Amino acid sequence: MRRAVSWALIFAWAAVSVAAAAQETTASAESGIATGVRQVEEGDFEGAVVSLEAAIARLRGDPQRVRLLVQADIQLAVAHTALDHTAQAVQAFVEAITLDPNLRLPPDRFSPKVLSAFETAREQAAHRTAGPVRKSSSGRKAAIIGGSIAVAGTAAALAVRGGGTGAPMFSGARFGTPARDCQNGSDNVHLRFTILVEASNPSGDPVPINSVTTVVTIEVSPAFPGEIGFPSSQPSTVVPSSVPAKQNVTLEISSFLICGNGEGDPGRFNEWSGRVTLTTPAGVVMLNVADRMRVSIP
Repeated sequence: MRRAVSWALIFAWAAVSVAAAAQETTASAESGIATGVRQVEEGDFEGAVVSLEAAIARLRGDPQRVRLLVQADIQLAVAHTALDHTAQAVQAFVEAITLDPNLRLPPDRFSPKVLSAFETAREQAAHRTAGPVRKSSSGRKAAIIGGSIAVAGTAAALAVRGGGTGAPMFSGARFGTPARDCQNGSDNVHLRFTILVEASNPSGDPVPINSVTTVVTIEVSPAFPGEIGFPSSQPSTVVPSSVPAKQNVTLEISSFLICGNGEGDPGRFNEWSGRVTLTTPAGVVMLNVADRMRVSIP
């Protein structure tokens, strides 16, 4: 009897260990996709290919992550296109279309090269199926997928997710700290800032936010124009970490700049724009922050 109980405990422990490992793998993969999306936004296309391919390999075949995989394949195709890897871009689009045969790309948000690769992939996918275009596996209407290369609108969320009324909506990104001071004598000080985002969840289940990244970029620098375009991306957190069922909430995203202001340096200021990327089980959403944050360096 003792031996039977021991074996039962061993099997139970093994099952828990396998489940925990699977959850860790999924979380790591989703974080990798968010990293890849951010790298595409920043123009680090080679890095994006590495991040996205590793994350996609972990999630491929998971029926609960189909929409996220579609988005990852699209971003991978965009990165390959930017690197002039046309064959790889077409293959990534074929993978996306295989998962969602009704997939379409809005022409106002993607470059002609990306759209050309996508059309080639559609033709190849059509030859493979040798039949009419089917509905997606979720049974929903065709999803319109927004890109990250030609972003239009400063506060609108890109619809980088499958269709359906149950998906969470994010909008109204703005700085919660419109002005910050980097004090005289600061040396590698973390200058905290926040970005606020409105979230709405019409579904009956809470939606967790698996990862969040922020990228802030200098847009105005009168004293040192060469700083314009400089991006910064540091670890970010979000509170609350999930959107409650059938509720509207304001998300507070926190991150920081590295502040340096030597004694006796001339005073100046910078103005920063911002972009937020949120990853949920429903997909990846990217928002441009509507306003700017002024950092004074007295």
